[in-house]
Amino acid sequence: MARYFWSFGYDSTADTITLGPCSIDVSTADRVAAELAHAIYVASREDGK
Repeated sequence: MARYFWSFGYDSTADTITLGPCSIDVSTADRVAAELAHAIYVASREDGK
């Protein structure tokens, strides 16, 4: 199984990261990470009320 995931690559023209058979769109990952961080912040403020 590990042999399918050993390679790592970044394609700057497509703005994607590949890890074996998986592909990650960097722009989408960046946006979603920011949304997640904001959601965690909002939830933590609600919990403290």
